[in-house]
Amino acid sequence: RPSRIRDSRIRRYGWPVAACIGTATVAFGLREHLDPANIVMLFMLTVLVVALREGRGPAVVASFLCVALFDFFFVPPRFSFAVDDAQYLVTLGVMLAVALITAHLTADLRRHADLAADRERETQSLYELARGLAGAASIEQVAMITEEFLLRAVGMHAILLLPGDDGVLTPLDRAAGKPAYLELRLAQLAYERGESVGFNALADTDQAIAYLPLEAPMRIRGTLAVAPAIERRIAARAASSLLPAVA
Repeated sequence: RPSRIRDSRIRRYGWPVAACIGTATVAFGLREHLDPANIVMLFMLTVLVVALREGRGPAVVASFLCVALFDFFFVPPRFSFAVDDAQYLVTLGVMLAVALITAHLTADLRRHADLAADRERETQSLYELARGLAGAASIEQVAMITEEFLLRAVGMHAILLLPGDDGVLTPLDRAAGKPAYLELRLAQLAYERGESVGFNALADTDQAIAYLPLEAPMRIRGTLAVAPAIERRIAARAASSLLPAVA
C-alpha cells in the first residue's frame, strides 16, 4: 500500500513538472519569434491545464516552477536567476500571483464539479436502491439488496440485525457466516439510543465500522451494521452521506 501511494504521488506531481519543462523547451525554441509576454502566456496555459487535471497541489508546484523556468531561460541575464532590470521583478511577481490565483480558482472549480457529479451519482444510486427495495417480498430480500448495493456503491458489507420478542438484536441467517464483522453490544446500543455508533469511515479494519439505527416513523426497527470489504478503503464523504440515507 505505501508503494502504491508513492507511485500515485510520483505520477501526480511528475507529469506537471514534465509539462513545465516541455513548455520551457518549446518556448526557448520560439524565443526569436515570441515576445516575453507571449511566452508568459504559454506558462500560464500550462498551469491552467495542470490545475484542471490534477488539482491545487500540483498546480502550485507548476506555478513556482514556471516562474523559475521563465526567469532562468528568458529574463536577462539568461541561464541565471539574477535579474538585471528591476521591471522583470514586477513581471515575475505578477506572473507568480496570477499563476497561483489561476491554480486556486481552477482547482476549486474542478472540486465543485466533482462534488456535483458525485451527488448526481449518489442520487441515482439511491433511486435504484429504493426501486429495488420496493419490489422486495421478504426481509431476506431487503438484506440481500442492501448488501449488494453497498458493496457496489462504496465497497462495504452490510448486515441487518432485527430485534426479537425480548428486544435483543440478532443478525439475519444470511449474515450468520460473518460473525467477525459484528460487535453485538454496539449494535444493541445503536438500536436502543436511536443514533449511529462507532462510525469511522476511514477505518482500516475487518470489524464493522458503523452501526446505524433503522428509524421508522413510529419506532426503531433494527440496526444496519456495515464493514469494509477486503482491501477496500472508504471515502469519508461518500460513506458519511450515503450510509444514513440507506439506513
